[in-house]
This record gives sequence, structure tokens and C-alpha cells, in this order.
Amino acid sequence: MRRDPRGIEDSGFARGHSVARVLGIAIPLCMFLAWWGIWGGHAEVRSVSETSAIVQQCEGQTCLVRVVSGEQVRIFRARNLAAGMRVRMTRTEFDDGELRFDLITAKPAAPR
Repeated sequence: MRRDPRGIEDSGFARGHSVARVLGIAIPLCMFLAWWGIWGGHAEVRSVSETSAIVQQCEGQTCLVRVVSGEQVRIFRARNLAAGMRVRMTRTEFDDGELRFDLITAKPAAPR
């Protein structure tokens, strides 16, 4: 009697071994990502200020805006944003030098 050469690949032992390898990688990776998400956050906030910006262009769900200081950043698009609009934003500066811009308000677009 000859055995099927694929017999060991289809056995419960081989499937269990594959699952164990996947879990052996996935569990420590998830633990590391959770630790990084909790403790590996941003540096302390240095300053928060209000600024204004002009919408340059809108594509899909984002808009490119030019802040008064000359920086260009991409923000998530609000429903009423259109090119040429002036918007209010917050500028958050962190100790590590990172800048974050968030949309405060946008006036409704003028009827056409």
C-alpha cells in the first residue's frame, strides 16, 4: 500500500502547525501595536492658535488649503467646501516640531 504524498499536508497536525505560526506572529505584533498606540503618541503640545486658510482645490474627500503663513496642507473635506473659500483652522504645534491643522468652520458656499 502506498500513501498519498499529499497526506501529511492535509493532516490536522499540519493545519494546527500553520495556525500556531500565524498566532505566534499575530499576538506579539498586536501587543506591540497596542502599546505603540497608547504610549507612542505625540509629544506634548507646545502651542495652539487660530489661523485662516484659503481652499486651493478639492479632490474626493480631501481639500488642499493654503494657510496664511504660506504652508499648504491637506484636510478632510467638509460638505460645503469649494475652491476659493476662506476657512478658519486651528494650528497645533508639538514639542517634536510636528504641526497639525484642523478645520474649525467653513461658511456655506454662495448660491450659484
